[in-house]
Amino acid sequence: MKKHETLAETLRTRILSLPTGTRLPSVRSLMSRYDLSVSTVNSALRELKKEGLINTRQGSGIYINDRKGTRHIAFCRTTFPSLNAQMKELGVLEACTKRGWTMHTYQFHPEHTDVMLESEIHADGAVIMPEIANFGYAVFQSLVDSGMPMAVLGCDTELLKIDSVTGDDTAALSLILKKLLLLNHERIAYLNTEPHCYEVDQKILAFKNLTGLLDLKDCPVIDCGTQSGQESGPIAYKAMNAYLEKQAGRLPFTALVTCSAPGCYTAIRALHEHGWKTPEDCSVVCMQDDPLAPYFIPSVSSLKWNYKDFGENCVALIEKRLKSKEDYRTQSMKLVPGLDERESLGVARKIKKAVS
Repeated sequence: MKKHETLAETLRTRILSLPTGTRLPSVRSLMSRYDLSVSTVNSALRELKKEGLINTRQGSGIYINDRKGTRHIAFCRTTFPSLNAQMKELGVLEACTKRGWTMHTYQFHPEHTDVMLESEIHADGAVIMPEIANFGYAVFQSLVDSGMPMAVLGCDTELLKIDSVTGDDTAALSLILKKLLLLNHERIAYLNTEPHCYEVDQKILAFKNLTGLLDLKDCPVIDCGTQSGQESGPIAYKAMNAYLEKQAGRLPFTALVTCSAPGCYTAIRALHEHGWKTPEDCSVVCMQDDPLAPYFIPSVSSLKWNYKDFGENCVALIEKRLKSKEDYRTQSMKLVPGLDERESLGVARKIKKAVS
């Protein structure tokens, strides 16, 4: 551990044994007692203040906060901009606030997964976004090794013996496919805009299995080849254009299911540029919930997830681990969405040639 981390840990242990409002030694006293520089002492105090353990009073000193018994949760995500991640982050923050806990967000760069920023993480528990768990981030293994209570938000990590909260993709796809069948769609394509990992491959397998069970034939999976850290929108646009150019003016499906909102919107654009209208020629449904979906032309049908439920269940799993020393079985919670039907859904028409 670095010097400021060692001091922070020493002070943290002492703080938790003292009454609220107790005045701590001054910065100068701490420097003298532990033979440390002013910058090292201030770095340790900043950590404790960020965790809600202490507060400083101008001209008076450093005092133990009245929230010293609170829990501190680390939310770990990538630096890559994502509305989905932001909404889930807010859900976790609301669940922490409800309990009187604090939360701090730690971001990691997708192109520098070996950067060990986790040395700065001091928390009672951690909520991890799936990219951190799935794509080789060094911080993930470090958190696992620490024994800190964790919950992964957005993918099933039961095989890793880590608690998780995610959407039930099989139930979600079943909901979409049943709706499309009611609209007479029998040839349905799936556009995979996500980087390959266990969770994504299971989602594709669920699509193939469900279309087979429903006796739907000629239901292609269009794989965009997206890599971790890449923006799905431009990649999906390029992949859809390449796919449509090979079809010689014929669209081999009447409905398209997409797994990300940016990829959904650019796929609709690619269809339009090849002469196909939505929903007249091709209905489109997005598996991701996006507040902007109602405002596109046409408005986009999408799954409806309750992000507060994701956050509440993640924090509840961590809370259970913190309250009990019992090593109980790993829990993997799967939430079921609703479906917001909008203008991008329509009755299937006979497959035809594009209008030139």
